[in-house]
Amino acid sequence: MWVGQKSEASFEAVRPVEDGRLLLDTPVNPLKPQPVSTSKMISLPAFATSALVLCLLLLVPVDAKAVRRASNPVKFKVKEKDVVINACSMKLLRNNFLHVFTCRGYVRFAMAGHSYEKLNSKINKLLEANKDLNKDDFCPQVKAFWYSDKEIIFLKYATCKSNKNCDNSVRFWIEDVVGKEGKFTAFPAWNEWTEIGRGFDADTFNKLTDDEKIAKKAMCNPYTFYYNYNKVFETQKSGNPVTLKGEHSGKGVCNQIEQRKDPVLPGKLATRNDDKPHRLVQAYDKHSLHSYQSAKDTSQWYAVFNQRNLEDVEAFKNKKTTSIRTGKLCLLRKYRHDLQEMNEIFMLPAKGLEMVDEKNEANNEAGDEARESSEGETTTKLYNIEKSPDENDEGKPAESEQTENEPDFEEKSVPSVLMVLTAVAGVAFM
Repeated sequence: MWVGQKSEASFEAVRPVEDGRLLLDTPVNPLKPQPVSTSKMISLPAFATSALVLCLLLLVPVDAKAVRRASNPVKFKVKEKDVVINACSMKLLRNNFLHVFTCRGYVRFAMAGHSYEKLNSKINKLLEANKDLNKDDFCPQVKAFWYSDKEIIFLKYATCKSNKNCDNSVRFWIEDVVGKEGKFTAFPAWNEWTEIGRGFDADTFNKLTDDEKIAKKAMCNPYTFYYNYNKVFETQKSGNPVTLKGEHSGKGVCNQIEQRKDPVLPGKLATRNDDKPHRLVQAYDKHSLHSYQSAKDTSQWYAVFNQRNLEDVEAFKNKKTTSIRTGKLCLLRKYRHDLQEMNEIFMLPAKGLEMVDEKNEANNEAGDEARESSEGETTTKLYNIEKSPDENDEGKPAESEQTENEPDFEEKSVPSVLMVLTAVAGVAFM
């Protein structure tokens, strides 16, 4: 199927605009011959030049993955309708540092001055260079939570059964990330992390006696534990808080719902999501980061940022409303499991700055565009998807965000070599 195909009789072509965004053009059927103005007929010198270019291109292999990364957004299914989610604009997120991590360490990059493509390319290169680090050691799951404006608290956990290469200890590590930009920082050895319990799946946990649960400091489904900024990890059912000293309040309970607490609104808001193909991975000042599973390839996940309307956020903070609309959704990253990357991502604003900076966007836009132009990269347009309000105040039944509209991520087909050559040849007719 052709990239822009809607039906057998209707097509939409993608065209670039001056600022590098990709927009849908007017419907054009490529199977129907189009009239050519005589004023734009190709001249003999232009034909010769075009022919030479085509011949040279035929000898150069086309990197299909590169074409897809640079040009194709990801399809997002909302209420049975295909909606395009394009790459995030780094201009709005200029105040942040993006953290991507594996079970071996993490990468931290300033988002300012980067395009989506350049930022992810740099991240991938660092992950690639370090993918074999301690490759024979056990690889647990790792999560990240806000600890301070310069520190991240990482939680390591697993529910593996005892064997030669198994470590189901639940441990945390507080990392000062300032000054570690642009490189891969390896985690310290697990025995240097602070142990707070042992991880068990629900079946194994429920087979333990109450005394065994207490003695083992058993934590059921440790993926459901989140840091609540009071030096305690807890779950949606708050009957089993665990302190940073490893103190347990009781024998514990099993949960399946993942939660994240917003450090800007810690006393008011606890967001959550219990839909497996859609995970909430961070909440900050009512904005949020999500991980979505591809409907066509269950091994592939994507990181998506939900930018709330700032007026809605202020109204929520001032208690003028208890609900807030889903904002603009944009693609931050395609996770690389082949490089041992977690289905997690974390953004940390610089000290004293907002996560989303709309006020300074106009002042800094020219500088960013100049930097991105020099890198030969582009940014893409964000699409605003308005959905029903999400009410999730503490003290009220918290509703899962967007679970009823599970997205179907699907990468569009890669343009064929013939299409690329045809596009180049068309220059001679302009």
